This record gives sequence, structure tokens and C-alpha cells, in this order.
Amino acid sequence: MVRNPYKLAGVSLVSTMLVACGGADSAPKLSQSQTQPKSSNISGIALDGYLHKAKVCLDKNGNAMCDSADGDIATTDAKGQFQLDVDDDVAQYKVLVEAVAGITVDMDTPNQAIESGFTLEVPSNNSDVVSPVTSLIASVSKSSGISFDDATELVANDLGIDKSLALGDYSASNSVKGREVHMFARGVTRVLQEAQKASVDAGVDQVNARKGAIYKLADLDLVEFKAKTDRLSHGASGTDSALQQLGKEYREQLKVSQEDIDGSEIVVKPPAPKHGKVNDASDTFNWQFVRGFNQNTDYEYSLDSGSTWSTVIRKPIVVGKQAFDKGSIQVRVAASSARNTPAGKPLLSSKAFTLTTVPAAPA
Repeated sequence: MVRNPYKLAGVSLVSTMLVACGGADSAPKLSQSQTQPKSSNISGIALDGYLHKAKVCLDKNGNAMCDSADGDIATTDAKGQFQLDVDDDVAQYKVLVEAVAGITVDMDTPNQAIESGFTLEVPSNNSDVVSPVTSLIASVSKSSGISFDDATELVANDLGIDKSLALGDYSASNSVKGREVHMFARGVTRVLQEAQKASVDAGVDQVNARKGAIYKLADLDLVEFKAKTDRLSHGASGTDSALQQLGKEYREQLKVSQEDIDGSEIVVKPPAPKHGKVNDASDTFNWQFVRGFNQNTDYEYSLDSGSTWSTVIRKPIVVGKQAFDKGSIQVRVAASSARNTPAGKPLLSSKAFTLTTVPAAPA
């Protein structure tokens, strides 16, 4: 199970102590061992559109579903609202929203229950809104080894929105940006549903399919994906089928394979860099920075198909006047003890470098 590194903040605490009082004939005060423990509650909103009849819990056993091992399980109302009774020490757990097929209703389509279940999750100290967007932020935070707040800023920048909208209830917004984020979130949900289903079909168990797809949200090409959801309109004919098609188109980015699983844990790695560019004429290889890794030295490269790696000093890297097969040149995020992150997934050169020859000077 991947543990949540975030510390608890902003949880409402309600303490209850039973103390008997009175004169000489009254009952004695309760001893410390008889004192009732402090109780707490976490409240928030769950949405793609507002999720009605979804389960909400602290995923204490890390199995990506709300069950008896998780303690109290809340149910969302028609506004997606929930209040979850918890023990004081919740910092190590994540708040899980489980949308159940045939039961949970996405209030974007209020007359029918969802056909395919999915899960969303965020750190317990960032649970005011649990949505595809905040789940994406949590994934970026985890895979990049940065704070939730820093990840929020990066995601908001990629989506071209304010941080408050990325963290907030976009369904309640009447702005153009709010409607765009709502459609983006609907699209992300479809990708999650399709990726979780495809992972199970490929032989991954349901627990790891759910956990892995959530953790891999950081792999999603946000700018490209949002450009496509921005073209869709709420309530228009064909929108639902277009979203379903986007889910199928992007599910491979979140699909979980056996290589992503180590025992009972999902291995959370930084995503591969995107948009690699082979320039055979100048013998260089370039790429787009991974969200949260914005320094050249955050990366390492290989000229021998991943057998050996060197720290990137300059970008683009110069491969030299040699011939290299397709895929021989690779770049990835380097492992970092400071961030507690492993080496990332590699980006491979998409075509070969040819040998550059210089004609001999005339005699």
C-alpha cells in the first residue's frame, strides 16, 4: 500500500469528556481510562458532477474500496455533500470516494445511476472537495514529491485556471472557465473508468486497477486533453458519446500493468517526459519537462537503450556524430532522495539517428 505523507490540517474536532460532578454524595469522576476518546469529522463535497449515493471513507486498509475495515462510511447527498466521523489520527490516510455502479448517481444525468464504477481520492487534509481535478493534483504531488499546494499551482497553470477553481466546486460556477473545468472533469472520469476496466481485462486485480489508475493521473497529457474537452458543450447531443470516445483514446495513459505492481504496492514513478524531438541534422534530442521537474539536472539520459545513465547538464542533449537505433536514446526523471521519488519512466527516441559524414577536402 502506498502511504499518504501529508499531515492533518483543517479537520473539525469535537471533544467529549464525561465528568460527574456534585457534592460529597455524588458519584466520583470518571478515571482517565474511562474518558471517551476525542471524535472528529471530515466534511466535504464529492463531484464529477455532484455524486449522489457515493460512499466516502478513510481508506485505512488501502484497498480502494469502502469496507468495514475503514471505520465509518458516509454516503453523499444529492449535492455531493458528506460528513465522515473519524478518529483524531487521520493524517496517514486518504479520503476515498467510491462511486458504485448501479447505485451512485452523477447529478449531471440525475435520472440514472452510473453504469461503471470509479474511485477518487485525496489526502485527508485536502478533502473539502474530492473531484477528478483534486485527485489529479494529489497524483502530481505524490509522483513528483512536492506539496499538494505546489502541485495545485502546476495543474492550475496547465489548465489555464485559478488555483481556487482547481480546488473548488466547479459545478457551482457559471463562468466559462468553470464550465470548461466541469467538462474536463467529466472527461477525466471517463478515462478513469475505461482505464480501470482495461486494467482488469488485462489481468490486474480490481484493487490495483483502481489504485493504479488514480496514481497514474499525473501521466495524463493535461493540455492536450483539455483542448479536446473544451470543444464539448454540456447538454449538447453527442457530448456523452464524445466523452466515452475520449475515455477509450486516453485509457492507455492510466492503464495499470503488472510492471506497475510490486507485491501489494503500486510503484508510483514520475511520468515519462513527452514530445521527444529527434534532430538528426544537429545530432540533438529534446523533450518537454515533466510537471514538477523543471531543472535540467532533474533528468538523466542514456545513449545505450537504458544500460547506463548520465545526468543532464544541458537541454537538448547532444548525442554526437554517431548512428543510434530508434529507442536507443532515452531520457527520464532521475531518482531523488530529497523528494523520495524513484527514477521515472523513460522517453525513447522515436526514430534513428544516422551517421553524419563530412566529405573529405579536395586534394
